[in-house]
Amino acid sequence: MADAARAGDIVGRLGGDVFAVVGRELSDERGAIDLAGRLRAIISATPYEVGAESIGVTATLGLATGAAGRSGADLLSRAEDMMRRSKAGGGVVRVATLGSCERAASQLRLRAGIGGALGRGEIQVAYQPIVDLGSGALAAFEALARWTSPQLGSVSPGEFIPVAERTGDIVAIGEWVLRQACSQVAEWRRESPDLTISVNLAPLQLQLRRGGRRCGRQRTQRPLRT
Repeated sequence: MADAARAGDIVGRLGGDVFAVVGRELSDERGAIDLAGRLRAIISATPYEVGAESIGVTATLGLATGAAGRSGADLLSRAEDMMRRSKAGGGVVRVATLGSCERAASQLRLRAGIGGALGRGEIQVAYQPIVDLGSGALAAFEALARWTSPQLGSVSPGEFIPVAERTGDIVAIGEWVLRQACSQVAEWRRESPDLTISVNLAPLQLQLRRGGRRCGRQRTQRPLRT
């Protein structure tokens, strides 16, 4: 990577397999894209020999220019967001724009708020009824997490669930929702013994779930959330 950089550029490792290049005095966005192209080419040019194996390496790149943020930390955050989008989009190099900056700022607000939301009592469980279309009878419920923030208002699950999955907060939130659902179905079954509640689990919860813990004696349907 240092070989691909220009004199005066700074190349550093942020952690894990994440690296950053600070390109000084780039005249425009095109110059940043050219630098990214050289970096990608030199990283993938020669396979690495590990024992008897030949391993090819590729890079996912995200860019942010000086116009995209006012501080170094802000630029790194923008570039990291673009890198994630590039990885999700098949490796196309992406550059932070005004719209992407606004989305990144929104993501930062969500990340800041979701961390303590459960402890502050901002997470609630909503129970969505599942109806048998043939008979019209109530068949089950689905337990859904809802977040109402004093600063952000009612936040869509489509927005805060992915953020909670990235921060790891989904584990505590998911465990709490599961326990709430078990307690609720136990109460409802006093009148409707066959009633069930479905609870969505995040992949991270399944990865960290220890040795078959159960929530009391209640049975729950647990479809995977993908």
